[in-house]
Amino acid sequence: MAYLIASLLINYIAGFIFINLNFWYFMLIIPILMIFLSLKTKKESNITNIFLIISALFTAIGFIQDFDPTYFYLIMNFSAFLSYLNAIMSKKILLFVSWLMNSFGIGYLIAELRTLNLGIIFGVIIFAIGFREIISKSIKEKGGQ
Repeated sequence: MAYLIASLLINYIAGFIFINLNFWYFMLIIPILMIFLSLKTKKESNITNIFLIISALFTAIGFIQDFDPTYFYLIMNFSAFLSYLNAIMSKKILLFVSWLMNSFGIGYLIAELRTLNLGIIFGVIIFAIGFREIISKSIKEKGGQ
């Protein structure tokens, strides 16, 4: 749980510094829910921590490049929240939607900072990586390799 709290703290400090405060106040619901669920279920998710750190890092990079990273920040944090819900409830659809939002968010950021084609390519690659993870977990659960 310490890693989750550290990731949330880093993410929300970066959000406070780099995004519109009206959105940041709205997004405070997510860490409160995640900490409450973490205390209640005693479960952790490494992928959630990674999503939160990536969100903070790329939000800062977007801000430095004169890009408003507010929507990227929102998308990535909802993605991290869905990933954490998957760790608690073990519903593959939540992980699927989480990776879909993650790929859309990073593709959106790259499309805004560079070109649309590059954003689409990176979005598809990231979604393929996430889809591979979902499929490999499903095979392991069914008794495959």
